[in-house]
Amino acid sequence: MLNQKEWEDTILENTIKNYYEEYDQSELQKNNYNNFIHHRLHKIIEEESLIEVKINENEYFRISFDNIFVDKPYVIGENRDLRYITPMEARFRELNYSGCIFSNIKTCNVIKDEKGNEIETNQKIYLKKLITKIPIMIQSSKCNLYGKTKEERVYEGECEYDNGGYFIIKGKERALVSQERMNYNIVY
Repeated sequence: MLNQKEWEDTILENTIKNYYEEYDQSELQKNNYNNFIHHRLHKIIEEESLIEVKINENEYFRISFDNIFVDKPYVIGENRDLRYITPMEARFRELNYSGCIFSNIKTCNVIKDEKGNEIETNQKIYLKKLITKIPIMIQSSKCNLYGKTKEERVYEGECEYDNGGYFIIKGKERALVSQERMNYNIVY
């Protein structure tokens, strides 16, 4: 008969064992990154989507962003053809394994009349324009290996035991160390 402590230890051990049979060690990292790419990034742009630059007392230049899209890592060849790359190619060629962030951009001049009403002039809309690049986590939903079987990943040059969850910057593997910290400069 097990005492309470032994029973709790057995339950905990079985729970952890079952978790790692279903998920790999980097699953938490990949899930957090996927959440950032698919939800948080859109929320950040949504919250700060409008930029206004004051020209004079009654005139502003306004830029707004919407419809964010993150593409998978690719390179553009000598003959200007677009080709998606694998993490192994990024390592060998010492490239950043990064994807492009695109957005629709709307620009206009805003003039305020005597009553305070805004009149938009010179309105232009640019569809799917490159804003910046972002490193892509290996085996995340934006990785070119995502959804491939172990055999397909090995065929692409990856190690069969590689679970991903890291980035490739200038051909080198870089990992983020996740930490949970209490507030700085506060005594507990």
